[in-house]
Amino acid sequence: MPNEACSKLGIPARLHRENRPPDPDFDEDEKLYRRFPGHLDDANLKEAISFDVGESYNRSKYSTSPADVLLDGKDGKHFEG
Repeated sequence: MPNEACSKLGIPARLHRENRPPDPDFDEDEKLYRRFPGHLDDANLKEAISFDVGESYNRSKYSTSPADVLLDGKDGKHFEG
């Protein structure tokens, strides 16, 4: 069943787990996409690279492009770059 709020924002159902069971199987060539704030530089990028609970990540297995991670779940707009 699609998420009504996300559907209204134009966020594709494929980007949400919904009732799909957890998928612990990663393909050898699968990628994990994550959005980072644009102000990061080499000096503080290392601090930002962590897997904090509650953050959103997109798996290439369910995304059509890395740009999927640029969708804002609050208003459905795309973040720049």
